[in-house]
Amino acid sequence: MRARRPGILATAAIAGLAALVGARAVNRAEHAAHDRQRDRLTLRPPSPKAPPVDQAETWTGVSPLITPTADFYVTDVNIGAPLVDPTGWRLRVRGLIERPLDLSLPDLADLGLVEFDAVMVCIHNPVGGDRVGNARWLGVPLGRLLALTRPSRLATTLITRAVDGFTISVPLHPPSDDTPASYVVVGMNGRPLTPAHGFPARVFTPGIYGQYTGVKWLTDLVVTPEPQPDYWTPRGWPQAPVPIRPMARIDTPTDGDRSSSPVTVAGVAWAPTAGIERVEVSLDGHPWQPADLAAELAPSAWRRWRLIADLDPGTHRIQARAVSRTGNVQDATPNPRSPPEHPACIPPTCTSRPRHTTSRAPHPPEWRAGNGKRDARRTADPMLTVLPRCAGSGQHVVDAPADLLPCLLRGERVLGAEGDAVAIPTAGDPGIHHDVGQCLDQRSLRALR
Repeated sequence: MRARRPGILATAAIAGLAALVGARAVNRAEHAAHDRQRDRLTLRPPSPKAPPVDQAETWTGVSPLITPTADFYVTDVNIGAPLVDPTGWRLRVRGLIERPLDLSLPDLADLGLVEFDAVMVCIHNPVGGDRVGNARWLGVPLGRLLALTRPSRLATTLITRAVDGFTISVPLHPPSDDTPASYVVVGMNGRPLTPAHGFPARVFTPGIYGQYTGVKWLTDLVVTPEPQPDYWTPRGWPQAPVPIRPMARIDTPTDGDRSSSPVTVAGVAWAPTAGIERVEVSLDGHPWQPADLAAELAPSAWRRWRLIADLDPGTHRIQARAVSRTGNVQDATPNPRSPPEHPACIPPTCTSRPRHTTSRAPHPPEWRAGNGKRDARRTADPMLTVLPRCAGSGQHVVDAPADLLPCLLRGERVLGAEGDAVAIPTAGDPGIHHDVGQCLDQRSLRALR
């Protein structure tokens, strides 16, 4: 019997591998069929906007004016996006209203689709990070939809519910006159939403951080007299929406670049919903000087900027800051501390490509990777990226694809290429506090003769 055991194990391993391969093939087929179904949809506004241009199309090294959908960051607390059948999908509106609604996707589109340009920002976007994207969205103004239902005077809150039961409560009325309308979004960059971005519909309010803007895979809108606890509330997050603060990001040069003078410093800046008044750059701590601004696509969209600098040979420090039209200046004053990221909030909760060049100024926390360098380092395993750890925390932040998420959620430890143990925060571990404050993006550059 013992002699047969290796053969039994080998057979079981082969069977398991075959089952895994088969499951992946089925998954690919399901996604392909769903893509074909989405491609057959016709979702167009009656009055399309002009193509997005800002006269900065020839600038090099700067982010695109519109972030490609495939590159747009994704924020989830579950593993994988549901594939919702658009033919059976319904949006139900109920609660403290006189007229409940039950709308199909064509019914929703018939209410009048409009295009708008806006930046979306993850509340955990680090300084210089790319958990932010700029898109041309397509949707129905939420106010137009709710007007059909005649909400009660007692109503204060709109609960947005996804097909998987996830909810986010948003104020029924904008908190200020500066806050733009919310939308039930069905399209992005000229196409229907992808499953990763909330197909067939999501709620989006420009000007507030992504976690407060409403759910993806929307199926219910419930009008209530008061807010209700959501996923984030018991985890220590404030219930009221947090407005996005102004920020400038340096796209070029990257940290440690070598370049001949003159040097082009360029990037993007955002200050929804007021818009960007100016971007200022400081070289080696000298007085701030204004950068050139590209044309504005919309006040809620990001704006590209650049400055041509003549630098002497040697190492230089470059900083940038944004100023909104309301006079709000990006500075190093942090927002109130956000709660630690829980296991379900580890990327890909905020999936992004880590930027290896970000530092914080003028009072940066001390960032060290395991090899003592200031920049992040990749392990030999292409599926796992180890980011720098904050000195004294004893923790690393891990950016991993969905395939690795189950082991991360169990609090297991993953070994990096150089033998470093990567500590994964567990439910009882305070983990790392992410500073979402207004630190300034900074780059180090060596200018050549």
